This record gives sequence, structure tokens and C-alpha cells, in this order.
Amino acid sequence: MAAAVAEGVSLNHISRESSDIRRLANFYKEIFGFEEIESPNLEFKVIWLKGPGAFAFHLIERNPDYNLPEGPWSATSPVADPSHLPRGHHVCFSVSNFHSFVQTLKDKGIQTFEKSLPDGKVKQVFFFDPDGNGLEVAAVHLKCPCMDLHTMVVGYFDMVDVECRVYYQVTFVCGLCSLFASWARSAILASQAMSALP
Repeated sequence: MAAAVAEGVSLNHISRESSDIRRLANFYKEIFGFEEIESPNLEFKVIWLKGPGAFAFHLIERNPDYNLPEGPWSATSPVADPSHLPRGHHVCFSVSNFHSFVQTLKDKGIQTFEKSLPDGKVKQVFFFDPDGNGLEVAAVHLKCPCMDLHTMVVGYFDMVDVECRVYYQVTFVCGLCSLFASWARSAILASQAMSALP
């Protein structure tokens, strides 16, 4: 594979133009919990929001004299149909509370379109922000790295739908996997002791 031109690439920010940046900022603060941060003093209005990690979202006052090629649905279509978004321009975020997040969107009267990838591992919901920009929120089923370690299943914690395992060849386990660690180690020792009896 040829060497990339850019090195140390990471996502810095995403910008959206808007005729009402305050309305758009309030939407992203309310729906996604983005935090408003200090914005530069430019010749046009801007609001900068801080997202997860080092990711930033820049909202920029739209210049009506410009006709940028990428625009929201309202620029080219009179109908806001989120079922078109899987094949259209959109930004995707991931959340850990997918089902309650989708229900909150519906409670707020936001039209949504839900689907999953063919393997069923990624659930998706598509919708529009107040300016008609396409959004996707995905819930990805993440496999705990502990599952690849040498383990013994010792219990099941149905409240969080996770197997509880004991790692008797390593010292590190993740938070969920360590829920039953203390008594589970005792269970293994007891089992080993019982098996050693004549």
C-alpha cells in the first residue's frame, strides 16, 4: 500500500452553515449534550461546540450569496424524508443508550428512520436537525476484549446481560467482567479442591 500524504490524521471539527446558528446550537446542546465553548470574533457569527473527546462542531452564519454544493435537504427537496439519508449526506454519532435516545427523539416529535446493518450488529436511526442537515446515530455492539482471554464462565448477571467470567491467567478485567470476580475466584478454588478429593 502506498504511503499516505498526510500523517497523524485525526478529526478536528465539522462545520455547518446556518441562517440561525443559535437555534442549531441549542438543538445540538439539547439532543447530544454538546458544550458551547469560546468562539473567535470573526466578521460573521459563529458558535463553537465541544463534542466527545477532542471533536468540535462549528456552526457558521450562512452567507446568502454563496451556493455551496453540499446543502441540507431543504436546498434541493421540499420533503424531509429521513429514509433517504442512508444514501445521502449525513454525520454519524455513536451513543451508548441507543433505545432511550431514539425514544427521546420520538417524544420530541422528531421524525426518524430506523434500520440495522445486514449482520444486525449495528442499529441506526436517521433524522434531521432544524436546518435539514442529515444525522445518523448508531449503536454498535462492542465485544469486550476480555472475551478473547482464557476464561471460565462462572455466572450470569441478567441485569446487564453479560456473562461473568474469571480470569485466572491474567490480572486485568474490565468493569463489567469483574462484577462477580471475588466470589467467582473462590468458586474456582472450591471446585479445584473438590476435584482433588478422592
